[in-house]
Amino acid sequence: GGAQETAANGAIDARRRVDAALGALPLSLSGAVRAACLEGCSFADIELTRRWPARSGKLVLKLALELLANHYEAAEH
Repeated sequence: GGAQETAANGAIDARRRVDAALGALPLSLSGAVRAACLEGCSFADIELTRRWPARSGKLVLKLALELLANHYEAAEH
């Protein structure tokens, strides 16, 4: 039906936008952003699974989020 189809199309469009934004990042950063923002992983879990030094996850994610902000700013213009 109409409302259900509209919701499904909205979800598909949202997924495409997320994928495009993550695609604007280097692979190592997009994986960390996906883990933190979409999968709810902690910084400690991200550091452990990627074998990063302790307390480095926050810095890496800060850099990744700055790149995402630049991506969205560029998309607005």
